[in-house]
Amino acid sequence: MYQIKFTPTFNRRIKKLAKKYQNIKSDFAELLEDLEQGNFKGDELQGFSGKVYKLRIASGDQQKGKSRGFRFIYYVVT
Repeated sequence: MYQIKFTPTFNRRIKKLAKKYQNIKSDFAELLEDLEQGNFKGDELQGFSGKVYKLRIASGDQQKGKSRGFRFIYYVVT
């Protein structure tokens, strides 16, 4: 089981985006559950000292696929 911590910048931006995209929290919910279980999704970025992943998440508000969704980059500390 992993613990997820958000940076203050991330929290600020999510709060701002939630005004425009009401479903943003539910869009991220499934991903966060997977990350807590240790199922790391996305492409691993090279050139970092730790494990850094990036992926796209489709927006439930736009209905145009992942390319019109959100880009999510996260760092795994063990």
